Formats: sequence, structure tokens, C-alpha cells
Amino acid sequence: MSGGTTRIVPSDFEITEKYELGQMSLFYFGKVGNVLMYINICAYLYGDLTIYSSAVPKSLRNVICSFNNSRDSLSDSDLCWGSSSLTRLDVYRILVVCFGACVCPFLFFNVIRSRWLQLLTVCLRWIGFILMLSFSIERAIILHKNFTIATFHHNVSMYWNPSIYSLLIKSEPVPKPPAFQPQNIPSLFGVCVYVFMCHHSIPGIVTPVRDKSKILCRIFIPVFITVLSFNLLLSTTAIIAFNHIEDIYTLNFLPNNEFIDISQIPYTLALIIGYFLCLFPVFALTSSFPIVGTSLLGNIFLYVTSSLHSEVIKLKTF
Repeated sequence: MSGGTTRIVPSDFEITEKYELGQMSLFYFGKVGNVLMYINICAYLYGDLTIYSSAVPKSLRNVICSFNNSRDSLSDSDLCWGSSSLTRLDVYRILVVCFGACVCPFLFFNVIRSRWLQLLTVCLRWIGFILMLSFSIERAIILHKNFTIATFHHNVSMYWNPSIYSLLIKSEPVPKPPAFQPQNIPSLFGVCVYVFMCHHSIPGIVTPVRDKSKILCRIFIPVFITVLSFNLLLSTTAIIAFNHIEDIYTLNFLPNNEFIDISQIPYTLALIIGYFLCLFPVFALTSSFPIVGTSLLGNIFLYVTSSLHSEVIKLKTF
């Protein structure tokens, strides 16, 4: 303060420049460690994008292609529709191109530019999580009450839950999962690797926030606790509701079309909700694709520019 005026000095801890994870590694691991970190991050992010660009078209293809439910397996050479010459592989390739054309433009914008896409998919995620939790809890209650197939025929209102349709085919025992299975540790490790996704995008999310005071307590701690609680709740309800859990959990909620009667509202709701949950991975992965892609491009750009800058300095010094 001088002469009755106040001069505002920026805080030394204020984040005014966007730092990617690879860029920050230079401060801790040195030049060699920084190169290895960039290679690791770029390979990981590129692998994520490859999985996303494959999983989304496959999920869409399985929804739009009509097929014979009586067959145990389907090949890429099978026709997608009986009245068309397009095979399932042809439709998959078309959907890959369409997915890339729709999503890739978002890679050249920052997270703020795609906020409406993020808000839309967040709402869809909440709806999907709530539906899966509700259905699995109802299914668990039915199983623990020693249901019989005749029970469903006297209560048609229960048919809005797509997860109970497997119980119409055969009775299932109450799930009793073992407390510990050492052979599943590799699967647990694979799931834990995706926790890294919560870290590599943090620099791009933190930088645009205007007021970063107490951002840890106001944003990150509540968000991470909420995510952890939802995942624990979703996992627990899945364990007590299903004897067999599919690789993609949403597939446990697909109703069998043999029992669908679209003339009755509960059946129609089950069909709509079942397909919505089947497409849930499409919504989730599509919203994550721009964030992961932006992080990949940001890390590559920063590494290239920093390398060129260091070479220019060497030439000037020489």
C-alpha cells in the first residue's frame, strides 16, 4: 500500500500457465526421465483413444444390427440386416469413420469449448448409474426373497426392470461371491491403471478455473470421494445381484426379446431402458474422448516445442 492506493500482487502460488503432466516431470526426473515420461504418457493416451474408437462403434453396431438371438456367436462376415448386403464388419467400419468425423474436431478445442458436451454426458451418466443401482438392488431383493418364476407372472409391473428377464429362463441361486480370488488380481490391476485418467487431465481442468483458492477442498476432495462412493456402491450391488457379471456391466441389463410384449407399458420401458444402458458406454467414452485426445495433443505439442526451444538455445550459445 502506497499513498492511499493498494497494489495487488499476484500470488506466487497462482497457476497462470497450463502445465501438462509430462512437462511437470521435467522438474522431478530430469531430461532422461522426462523423455521416458512423455513416451509412457503418449503411448497410454494413444492406447486409450484406440480402445474408445473401437468400443463405441462396436457398441453401436450391436444395437443397430439385427441378428438371430438363438445363435451363440456371431462373426464379422454375418449380414447386419437380412435385407442388406452389408456385413457386420462393413457397418463397424462405417461407424468408425462416422465416430471419428463427429468427435475428432473437439480435439482442437480446450475443455471449456466442449463443456456442453461434458454437461450432457454427465447427466446421462447420472441417469445410467441411478438406473443400474435401482435395478440391481431390486434384483438382489427378489433373489434373497426366494423368488419363483410364477411370482413374475402375477406381478407384471416388475417387468420394467430389464435385469430380471434372465430369471424367467431359469431360477438362479442367491449370489455368494468368495471373499478373495487371487487369480483375479491381474484384472484388478488393469482396472486400477485407469485411475491414472483422473490425473493426466487435471492440468487442463485446473488452469481455466478463475478462483483457485481452496480448490482442493472445494472441488477435488468432494469429487474423488463421490466417485469412490459411487464405484463402491455400484460394485457392491452388482456382486449381490448377479452370479455372473459381464465384461461390460451394462450387458447384464439387456432384456431378452423373446419375453418382450411391446403392447404393455412395463415391457416397453424395459426395452427402452435396456437399450439405453447398452448405449451407456457410448455416451461415457464419447465424452472422455475429447479430454484424452486434448491431453495427448497437448503433451506432444509441449514436448516438440520444448525440444526445439532447447536446440535453438544451444545453437545461439554455440
